[in-house]
Parts: sequence; C-alpha cells; structure tokens
Amino acid sequence: METNRDYLSYSQYALFKSSPKAYYEKYVLGKKQFGTKYQQFGKKLMEDLEFAEEDIAVPKILRDLAKEKVLEHEVTIDRRELEKDLFGIIDVVNFDKSHFWEIKTGKHPWSESDVAKNEQMLFYALMIGLKYNTTPTATLVWAETRDDEEGNVVIFTGNTKAFERVFTTEELSDFYLEIEKTIKEMS
Repeated sequence: METNRDYLSYSQYALFKSSPKAYYEKYVLGKKQFGTKYQQFGKKLMEDLEFAEEDIAVPKILRDLAKEKVLEHEVTIDRRELEKDLFGIIDVVNFDKSHFWEIKTGKHPWSESDVAKNEQMLFYALMIGLKYNTTPTATLVWAETRDDEEGNVVIFTGNTKAFERVFTTEELSDFYLEIEKTIKEMS
C-alpha cells in the first residue's frame, strides 16, 4: 500500500490499528478529513500556551507547563531498520529530554489505568529513547472541558488532574517490535 507520507506518526499508527480502511482513505487516497471543534480547541490551546500572556481562561497547571520547557517538540527518528521514519510532535518536554508532558482536554476524565494503556505516550517515549538514548518519564495532564451554553464553544471547567508514567526498557522494546510489525502490515 503506497502512502502519501514517508514517515509514521502516532496518528497514522492509531488510525491504522483502529481502521485500516480509514487509514487507506486518508493516507493513501488523500481524502480530506475535517477536524472537530474539540481538535481545533486542542490546537488553539498549544498556540495559546506558546504565544499568549497570562490568559485566565487557561488553567494554571497548563500555563506553568509553558515555562522553561520546550513546547511542541518535533522528533524524527531516521528509519534505521524500520521501513519508515518515525515522526512526532510532543506537547511539552524538558530541556534534557528526560521527561515529557502530554496534554489531554475533554469531558471524560482520565484514570491511572487509561494513562498506563496510552500508546501515544509509549510512542513518544520510544522516540525520545531512540533519539536521545534515554528512557524518559512522563506526565499526562488532563484538563476538563465542556461546551458553552449554546454548544458552540469549548471551554475549560477548571478541573485538572496530572498522572505520572514510568516506562521500562522492556516495554519500549516490545512496542518497537509492534511498530515494526504495523509498518509491515501497512505495506
């Protein structure tokens, strides 16, 4: 299957795992998919964190992440023995790359077990491990949102929760094999 991307991102990986047909339509046929207001809210949040001043609408825990850290850190792993490069944009990472933060917004609360199963964090930890030769730790920060009274605008409720995650070298090695297998399946 010939794709319109010469790299593998977490979004591609997750879409292929959930629906090879949807992956084919988006990344092979190039069918345009439109983002939801919730996805647009997440993108705007990252812009606000990077460029806005002390915005009272953004929870303090998220504003604090923007201080003395790297926002939207791009990582590319050259293909080595994989058939594709790996590519990702990590929400927040510290300067020595030993820890990163994933920001999640939404109505449904996250739990410790959700964080432990989150493959996006595993994907980013693997990339950091390969690129910087370290096994990072991570924090997922969930900031609750809701629709405004008219249902047109997404806003923060003020509820936030942070979850720590530690990765093992065995876990990262196993996930590397899963990525390798998935790339072969995509072909």
